[in-house]
Amino acid sequence: MSSHQCCLRGSLNIKADATDSALANALAPFLEAWGLDFDKELISGAIEILDDRHQLNLSLEFEGRGGGYVNIEIEETVGRLGHLVEGHGYVEMIDYDTAATENMITPFFVGAELRERNRARIQYAIDQATPWLESALDATAVHQIREHTASFTPLAEPVVSHPAGSPRAPEPKVPDEDALTNATGLTLEQLNLMATEAGLPGTVLDDIYNPEGDGEHPVITRVMWRKAVARQDTVSGYWDWTAHQIAEATAPALR
Repeated sequence: MSSHQCCLRGSLNIKADATDSALANALAPFLEAWGLDFDKELISGAIEILDDRHQLNLSLEFEGRGGGYVNIEIEETVGRLGHLVEGHGYVEMIDYDTAATENMITPFFVGAELRERNRARIQYAIDQATPWLESALDATAVHQIREHTASFTPLAEPVVSHPAGSPRAPEPKVPDEDALTNATGLTLEQLNLMATEAGLPGTVLDDIYNPEGDGEHPVITRVMWRKAVARQDTVSGYWDWTAHQIAEATAPALR
């Protein structure tokens, strides 16, 4: 697989007490993966810390797999930055070499909690829509749309909804110990846990096990996911892949 010329860019408002060492630690997964040095990138201006405005600016060039693929190091870095930002924000990965327009820009939403990450999603949507709105509406109307959209309170918890009139999913069955533990290599306790999670999307698992940004599922670990990525068995993010693995492992128990 050929590498693509990429750039991780964005501006984040950071907390007043966020130190350079804390920011270096947050950026470490990304920098180390691509052989970049925090101090050198700081000197070059690719990393810019504006102490007077409590702002972090990034424009980090690297060669990677590009958009449309899992970016483990960026996801880990964004998770760490979530605890250093003031409120919320977003960064973008730009893939200069992709032929697929939808993969050219990949946003990553930054925030310590789901509500703040959802605020970042709203901000990103508004920022993307504004140039189009400005060509069709006057400045006052555009401002009103931005203010009105930003006034909504984002979700603080994941929502698992069922279409109107659809039956609720049945309670998960307790798997048979002898048949399933031998087939899956998992313990009955692990299978029982996963049976209660079958059908949950990755976003829900993320919020259950990853409130601080560095968590993982107690059975389906990040090490397992990284090995799957290295084998090119998946291009999904960790939590979506975990949801799929849970569904596969518990399928016999729910039949």
